[in-house]
Amino acid sequence: MISMNISWESRLIRKLYRCYIMVDMWSNKRNIPIMNFLTYFSRCTIFFKSVDTSDLQKDKKTLFKIFPEVVKEMGLENIIKFISDN
Repeated sequence: MISMNISWESRLIRKLYRCYIMVDMWSNKRNIPIMNFLTYFSRCTIFFKSVDTSDLQKDKKTLFKIFPEVVKEMGLENIIKFISDN
């Protein structure tokens, strides 16, 4: 699993505003499936993390396996809801 570091700006904004978590699944040029997590606040959208899902299926079961990790990193009290393209 690939994960990017969360910037200090994103941590600060999370404490000020609750957010929506948006999930976008796609494949890169080498057909490696990637799951991007973005945080949407009332005034901006910030990239949160990217997950290489090449060893996982692209379905709702995969999302439900990864969501708890995202919730733990973001903090349940900071999340309004998840939005997915699946």
